[in-house]
Amino acid sequence: MNFKKQIKVFVKLTFRKIEDFFNRIPFATKKSEEDLPYKIAIQQPFISQEFLENKKHNLSIASEKINQIIIYPNEIFSFWKIVENPNNKKIYKSGRSLVAGQLQEQIGGGLCQISGALFHLAMLSRLEIIERHQHSVDIYTEENRYTPLGTDATVVFGYKDLRIRNPYHFPIRFRFSVEEKHFIGELFSKEKIEISTLNFEIKSSENQKTVSIIDNGKIISVSHYKNQSL
Repeated sequence: MNFKKQIKVFVKLTFRKIEDFFNRIPFATKKSEEDLPYKIAIQQPFISQEFLENKKHNLSIASEKINQIIIYPNEIFSFWKIVENPNNKKIYKSGRSLVAGQLQEQIGGGLCQISGALFHLAMLSRLEIIERHQHSVDIYTEENRYTPLGTDATVVFGYKDLRIRNPYHFPIRFRFSVEEKHFIGELFSKEKIEISTLNFEIKSSENQKTVSIIDNGKIISVSHYKNQSL
């Protein structure tokens, strides 16, 4: 990251911290173990690509940090407050990232798979989405898509966060694991959470797809993507 970009990120982070302080946001943090017997799980295949092993490494680092967090009632999970700066070459490796609609090589690339899995689990369990940003471009086809279109969540350090609130009266936690061929995401809870049956309504035009995610007859998310297959 060049010096000019570092300054911009620093300014963005500073203003965000000030805003969070004055809004008295109760962020989730690392806490002692809790007995959370109930589970909702998703599984995503790893698609063969350049930098796949680097991506697995980056996902493992982020998973280790996220797996330590317990989210108590009304607390907010912030992706970047937990995963922290992904530009550290001593910790993260180069991977693919979608930047301004184009695939580029970046330190920490591939982390959007775990932010997307977090968003998907949050919708399945009816957690409250405080902040989520979609990708601008759909780069996949139905043959190489590893998660339903509309369940992605892009994260950009200093600019775009993923924030999720626990609306329940009991604690929850996310847990992720990297296997040889699959990425596993789980949400554990103190009491049972009924899994939402999500319906996806996709409207396509020549240049764009619009995806509405519907839960019990109510639209809970709308995403717009430009078409650009791999």
